[in-house]
Amino acid sequence: MDFMTTVTPSILDCRASMDMGPGTMKLMLWYDNEWSYSAQMIRIMEHMAEYDEKQAAPKPVKFDLAPQMSIRNLHLNGKKVVARFDFNVPVDKGVVMDDLRVRAALPTIHHILDSNPNRLVLVAHFGRPKGKDEKNSLKFLVPIIEKLIERPVKFLADGVSAETLDELEKNSEGDKGTVYLLENIRFHDAEEKFDPENELSAMYQQLGDVMIADCFGCVHRKHMSVCHLKNKTNQSGYGYLIEQEVAALNPLLAQEYHTENKRKKVLGIMGGAKIADKQPMIDCLSKMPNTRIFVGGGLTRNWTDQYPITPATVVLARDAYGAASLSKEDAPKYIPNVEAVGGGGFDAGPAALRDLYREIDNANVIFWNGCLGVIEDDRYRTGSKLITDYLLAQTHKTIIIGGGETASLFVGQNAPHVYLSTGGGALLGHIKSQVMGTEPLPGLAVFGDVDSSDSE
Repeated sequence: MDFMTTVTPSILDCRASMDMGPGTMKLMLWYDNEWSYSAQMIRIMEHMAEYDEKQAAPKPVKFDLAPQMSIRNLHLNGKKVVARFDFNVPVDKGVVMDDLRVRAALPTIHHILDSNPNRLVLVAHFGRPKGKDEKNSLKFLVPIIEKLIERPVKFLADGVSAETLDELEKNSEGDKGTVYLLENIRFHDAEEKFDPENELSAMYQQLGDVMIADCFGCVHRKHMSVCHLKNKTNQSGYGYLIEQEVAALNPLLAQEYHTENKRKKVLGIMGGAKIADKQPMIDCLSKMPNTRIFVGGGLTRNWTDQYPITPATVVLARDAYGAASLSKEDAPKYIPNVEAVGGGGFDAGPAALRDLYREIDNANVIFWNGCLGVIEDDRYRTGSKLITDYLLAQTHKTIIIGGGETASLFVGQNAPHVYLSTGGGALLGHIKSQVMGTEPLPGLAVFGDVDSSDSE
């Protein structure tokens, strides 16, 4: 008869076994057991699947910035410096709502100016204009930058052009140390083409003899000024912000490279509205060791469409506050079971917050990208604000905030354990490239030392 529920490959029959004398035993082992045979088939299929998954899994590509290209190692005295930054700040009715990205550039700007350059040309973009559009002019930033660096800034309204080169050359000897702000680089259609042979690239190189990039928020874009071209006459390097952003992710990415860090627990908090934007990051985090993911905000609406089976490492927000619309006439209502109504809600509910508190308590490294509610509406800001306050109190943990609206919750807080990225899409792209073993982002690759050896 079969030994029901027995999953071992063979079964020792003690009563049918016998002592045959000194040093000799006769053992009776049953192996023709259907339940056991089925169990071994399952076992070998699991082994094959695990083996195939390991063979197919990408090997992490450890990326490091080349130290010789750091701004610390560039000779800037008397040089004509061109520095590309990300000044794409949020503006509402002509008022800058958050100048984090401008302030993040100050260490690099001050370093350049303290090095006594011939001149400094600041390059940046604003919005996504199609050709020249005064609504997207960078001129509004001149008084803001002047106040932050405490010196005058001249505006180059003609952008990358022969007129600009003439103006720079005219002032190169008589007004050393001048700071210029170039008009929106994206007014030039060729900025997005990255062609070293086109007229814009050639003229851009003539703006200076040292080209520095410190625009981390743009490094995922293969644009001309981001992946600025080197030629025989100029130097090239990266600034403090790029260095700082890459270093800030080490506690998160170290899971991939250092065995001792795999004991650390990582929590990814993913919010926002569009699951298509966050799905690659959720898939990426799910492949990292000792990592759990909390999903909230608008992502819960389309969750089951993208993930018919929720992975065991993912915790979905259970409840929420919501309404038919964000109209003031639609008062917030409590949604006790988000899954039952197909997701939704404009703010996290108390049960979801309790789950998230527990996940935070159990994590060593926390990465948060995307708010848990519609924070621009005060009625739906509470959940994100409560989590912000809770994270500010976790001074013994490493916390990385992935830019955008999420970072705005932390602006003005004195919290050394919380890192506010300026990156957004660039930050997610860099994490993904490292975990999935793909090529570094184009704006980082130009400054990188890549070690693709097996991390183990």
